[in-house]
Amino acid sequence: TQYPVTEAMRRIARYRWVQEAPGEVTLLVQLADDGTTADADGLAETYRRQIIGLEIAVEVVAEIPPLANGKHRALDQRIPGYRARLTGDAGEGYPPVP
Repeated sequence: TQYPVTEAMRRIARYRWVQEAPGEVTLLVQLADDGTTADADGLAETYRRQIIGLEIAVEVVAEIPPLANGKHRALDQRIPGYRARLTGDAGEGYPPVP
């Protein structure tokens, strides 16, 4: 069954991707007042169909706080050395991310 993203998004207050290992992410979901875990699962299932080869776990949380500057980060990238690989500063043996 196709789960419309727009319908689920009306009942989701905020979400954030957290990646700690290549090929795996956790989708943190803060539900709106009328949201249910089915909305979070439906959103994740929609992304699973669109992003082949990526394991997506879902975790419903009470709150996803903003950063100190008030902004909301969509992706919390926690793979060790990933940022350095993006800039080419990871060191010998770690090629830059294409």
